[in-house]
Amino acid sequence: MNKKIFLAVTAAFLLTSTMAEAAVKTFNYTFDGAAAYGGPNSGKATGFITLDTDFIGTNRDTNIPINQVVDLRMTVTGYGASLGDGVFTKSDFSQVKFNSISPLDFSRQLVGQTLSNNRQWGSPEDSQTGSFSFLNSNPSAPMFFYWYELYTNGKTMTLTSITAAVPEADTSAMLLMGAGVMGFMARRRKQLAA
Repeated sequence: MNKKIFLAVTAAFLLTSTMAEAAVKTFNYTFDGAAAYGGPNSGKATGFITLDTDFIGTNRDTNIPINQVVDLRMTVTGYGASLGDGVFTKSDFSQVKFNSISPLDFSRQLVGQTLSNNRQWGSPEDSQTGSFSFLNSNPSAPMFFYWYELYTNGKTMTLTSITAAVPEADTSAMLLMGAGVMGFMARRRKQLAA
């Protein structure tokens, strides 16, 4: 196969793959009992969720089925092993509530962003902005309480932070760079031979 054709096909494939994955993002989040709407406590839930952002709707009642979530991990601390501490994964949940009444800017902190109705996303007592919470399938896992809160064993934790993770250089980008280097080297060899 001609090297130029090979490089062109490889570059086109990698570009298409990268564009197809562009909507899939990982978000790091923190729910904190110290900020709980129902009263402060020592619990905290931290973790990440990876999903296609096209599923984040503008209807505040939209739930994302767990099979549309790519990956999910939550670590709960501060309550003790018998009161809700533990590590929970995608299999412990049935749905995710992740919506906003107007689009969010994923390049910065989501909590506190002003929306089209001049309210701020992330306030647990305000259902008119959207929601970020979880519906559990495992009774030991935290569950939805208010729009931006989790509930576990009589205690609540309020969402205090959620940001898109900075993407690492992935395999596609590395392969594309490698294809570019190969093309440069082939062209250089041809120039030296002439």
